Amino acid sequence: MNLETLRNAELDYKEVVRNADKLEAVRAVVSKVQPHLEVIHPKTFQSVPVLPVTKNPKLVSGVKIFVVVSGDKVWRITDVA
Repeated sequence: MNLETLRNAELDYKEVVRNADKLEAVRAVVSKVQPHLEVIHPKTFQSVPVLPVTKNPKLVSGVKIFVVVSGDKVWRITDVA
């Protein structure tokens, strides 16, 4: 599944394994919840959007959530850390 578009996508397994990066979950502080969720990037300290782009009324600014950083994109994996 393509997490950006939330649509199914076909992958070439050998290509994926060859180009795989080891991604680790890190904690990030929520900086903004409206109109979409943003966190403070753990390396650049800039407020960046979290993918997939969704509204989450349960979160508030200042709480920490677990995210995965891949290149310049940040992906949410759980609610509160």
